[in-house]
Amino acid sequence: EPAVSGQRKDIELIHGDAARNPHIDQTAWANWIQNLPEDEFQARAKGAFSHLTGAIFKDFDQSVHVIDPNRIEMFKTGWPQGWPVIEAIDPHVIGNKPHAVLWLGIDKNDLLHVIDYLSFNGNIQELGEEIKKKRKGKSIIQSMSDTSLNQDVDRQNQYNLLCLTGVRPRLAKKKDLVIPGINYISTLLKERKLYIWDHCGPVIRDFKLYMWNMDHEGEPIKQNDDYIDCLRYALEVSHTFVRLATVIHTIDSFESYGG
Repeated sequence: EPAVSGQRKDIELIHGDAARNPHIDQTAWANWIQNLPEDEFQARAKGAFSHLTGAIFKDFDQSVHVIDPNRIEMFKTGWPQGWPVIEAIDPHVIGNKPHAVLWLGIDKNDLLHVIDYLSFNGNIQELGEEIKKKRKGKSIIQSMSDTSLNQDVDRQNQYNLLCLTGVRPRLAKKKDLVIPGINYISTLLKERKLYIWDHCGPVIRDFKLYMWNMDHEGEPIKQNDDYIDCLRYALEVSHTFVRLATVIHTIDSFESYGG
């Protein structure tokens, strides 16, 4: 999985066609593969991991959607100062699962870039301090969070605790918006309007491994979805390019996906 996601650049991923294995009985092989669904055929026969059965983002192509910012002139020194960035948080206030945070930049052509991420184990106030470190140099126009932040743990409201650190996110709209959010992300991928910077390995991993529940039509499996959820929350915010004069600025109005 680290190689599939691009997180481990020291591991070379080699795709191979199983039919070229000289030790396979070709007649038995042909009989077996003829009944495989296309996406499973791509994974099992061709070694194309991006075609795993039930993959939600079948249009995600690492060779297209994952970019090295150091090879693009305007990004060689990082995300340009004053260009808007949306912050999105998927906190896990109960259990040992790491908190997930994503930063989505909007460039001058209204193209979207996942420019940074954070995976962090710790309490909610420690998370706030880590977020503030990551904010350095980013012109944040809005911070969004999963509604799970607004709950009490040991009689302390986690949203209020995070706000005390200076991180004051807006709670995302969640009801009945998972599928519209997935569809909108899929459209952005198809139209090549969404890109991920190549150091964001866990984000790339989620795009590759986020799956439909084959036993419940139209329902995604709640795995490998932390950064996809973050992205959905970020996309609730109006994402049209406006150059900002200040580093921290808040836009309070938004309507729906694609607004």
